[in-house]
Amino acid sequence: MLIVFTSIAILIFGDLNDSMIVNGTTRQSQGYVNFESFTDVMIMYFESALGSFNIGQYKGGRLGIIGVYYHILFLTINLILLLNYVIAILSSTFAAFEDKSNGLYYEVVIKQFSRFLYDNEYGYIAAGTPPMNIVAFGFFII
Repeated sequence: MLIVFTSIAILIFGDLNDSMIVNGTTRQSQGYVNFESFTDVMIMYFESALGSFNIGQYKGGRLGIIGVYYHILFLTINLILLLNYVIAILSSTFAAFEDKSNGLYYEVVIKQFSRFLYDNEYGYIAAGTPPMNIVAFGFFII
């Protein structure tokens, strides 16, 4: 994806080179990317994927607003792909433990069983589910 967006950006924004003068200085000296170098554009898009980007670099050219939309499109597609990767990782982890889930649950319940033995005086408080044990404790006080 990065190579595709870099190649398209070079084709579209190749006219935004460092010979353009903005506010009396060249664009390269202001920290803007020269869209004629493949590596500079690829590094710029990689850094923007990590959160360090400058939308102002598209100003001054005839395709300024298109550059902003193109950059936002790149960031949006990058975000969707990264979220898709996270969902895939979580899905595979869930699938790995899905068959073992009942066994893991009962293993913990059996380990904790000695703590939940029924007591004639307070057993109903420990055996009740959390909202109901408070209500039951209220009846115990009365």
